[in-house]
Amino acid sequence: MDLHKLASNPVGIDQISRARELCGQSESLNATLDALLRTKPTRGQMLDFLEELNKSGKQEAFEEEMSRICEAVGILEPSPQDKLMAMQVGMLREQNEMLQHIARCVGSIPKDKPLSFTGAVGAVILGNMLTR
Repeated sequence: MDLHKLASNPVGIDQISRARELCGQSESLNATLDALLRTKPTRGQMLDFLEELNKSGKQEAFEEEMSRICEAVGILEPSPQDKLMAMQVGMLREQNEMLQHIARCVGSIPKDKPLSFTGAVGAVILGNMLTR
């Protein structure tokens, strides 16, 4: 079955269920979904809608994280510069978590199997790339 034919099929229960899950308790998103469902959408149209829901969900999560970082340092109404600094703090936090994971992996190498020179250089290069 080709993709064009599949995309033109009627929307499936699986897509509707996923859309409801992504809409959550949002009345406006649920109203938008209901309006879309009244038009008898195709699977392709529902896929486009699901992609938009995913994008908006990621944006909301990003905004929440930035607000949480700002509130943690006492900034209740962050300016664009404050949000930029919060984003940098968030990125440093993620980078630190990745470096800790790498350090644990390197540290878990058994003593009877020492780290090879190639592996050590690879770890240094990877760490250097992550810090840039």
